[in-house]
Amino acid sequence: MTSNEIKTLIFFSKNSFLAIEIATQSIEAFAKHEANYETQSALGALEIQKLKDAALVEKEKQNLSSIAAKNAAIESCGSAIAESKVNYFDFFSFLFLFFSFFF
Repeated sequence: MTSNEIKTLIFFSKNSFLAIEIATQSIEAFAKHEANYETQSALGALEIQKLKDAALVEKEKQNLSSIAAKNAAIESCGSAIAESKVNYFDFFSFLFLFFSFFF
């Protein structure tokens, strides 16, 4: 092998090494980009799900408040009806006793 052949072989060897290194770096950069994309997509989907869940929680809180208000109104009405019936019967019991005392 002549000196020029050796120099040419070294030159090609260095260039081949550089080409492999550049290709490796390119593949690594692409993989990092894809991983970052997948991570961001997953985080975005998670954030959307959190917002949907929070909206559902608020809707259910409103529903619960509405039911609690209706329940309180029914309870209040029931108490008022019961109280009026008690007063009604107390009044008529009083009248019965009153008139039975005189007659």
